[in-house]
Amino acid sequence: RDAIVAAIELNVFNRHSDRVVMANLAQAVNVLQSVILTEGDKMIKTPTYHVFDLFKTHQNNEAVYCYTQNENMSEGKNAPMISVSASVNEKSMTVTAANCSLTEEAAVECSIFGFKASSVSCRILTNEAHSYNDFDCPDRVSITGHTAVIKDNVLKLNIPPCAVVECVVD
Repeated sequence: RDAIVAAIELNVFNRHSDRVVMANLAQAVNVLQSVILTEGDKMIKTPTYHVFDLFKTHQNNEAVYCYTQNENMSEGKNAPMISVSASVNEKSMTVTAANCSLTEEAAVECSIFGFKASSVSCRILTNEAHSYNDFDCPDRVSITGHTAVIKDNVLKLNIPPCAVVECVVD
């Protein structure tokens, strides 16, 4: 769940980058929702680390308007199921999305305007909501490749429950 919270916040910062000039992570090591954990000479990357990795492609890009027609989660939560933001540079568009539902897969379609899309590559961070990395299993939650389709400037992908995805559209 920490990864989903991090993704939601980073999407909010991206969508409001005209007002949020800089945001800082207060503590990065050995605290709740830290980026890395250390123990002696050992170090592991947390799910939060991987979310930051998925969002780094937004750096030095220009944020673009991104809207989701979104349903609230059916788990009795009065909150949107999908959190999303997008940015562009001279060559590509980056779309990051989080499926905040702990139980439901999300079928997502993104219509792209003002940018000629020809190919897409995606990476995803997903696992059961209570999964975490520890020193016994440092890669339990890690980034893998993900499949998406781009056709007629519409990006289509399925996002599993409790997942964060980055799609780079060229």
